[in-house]
Amino acid sequence: MTYRVDLGDQVLQFAIPPGISEDFLDPPVPQRIDLQNPNAFDEVGSAGILSRHWDYRKNGFAPHEGTLTAAIAVNFSEKPLDDLSALQGALRRQADLIYKQAVVRDPKYNGPPIPPLRFDPIKVAGRDGWYVSYRVLPSGYVVPLDKHHYLGIGVYNSVTRPDWREDAQAAANAILNSIHIGPKS
Repeated sequence: MTYRVDLGDQVLQFAIPPGISEDFLDPPVPQRIDLQNPNAFDEVGSAGILSRHWDYRKNGFAPHEGTLTAAIAVNFSEKPLDDLSALQGALRRQADLIYKQAVVRDPKYNGPPIPPLRFDPIKVAGRDGWYVSYRVLPSGYVVPLDKHHYLGIGVYNSVTRPDWREDAQAAANAILNSIHIGPKS
């Protein structure tokens, strides 16, 4: 299934496989996110676009042997994203906000901070960005969208059975390769 999401003066398009996990309540994909509306973003500056899960199991009664997860969000940065170093700073600030929100929600929270550990240069949808590794969170991709917004993209494969793992990885690669960002026509 192919989706198109208007993001300001740009359009994000991507394709995902059919089906969903019955164990997750995945929200619908929005048709548009108003980047100028501060209420479109949560307390850490993020607006979800895609959250989907696909379970791998022999049949509906068998326990699943892993899940393929895909997530895309548009994120806001108060500071301009003039270059990839600025994008790194935005990710560090967002990680700090996420940690502070966890402490606000639960003052007894004793988990570690979640700063990015490593940034590896990549291209997604023809744009330069980062493959970001964390100590606690799954790794993911980030690419700038405009001067104050960037996309966070995660495709996670926890499938353990080797033949299904290959299938899940092929689906993950297909999702990543389907992403296109272009001007609104």
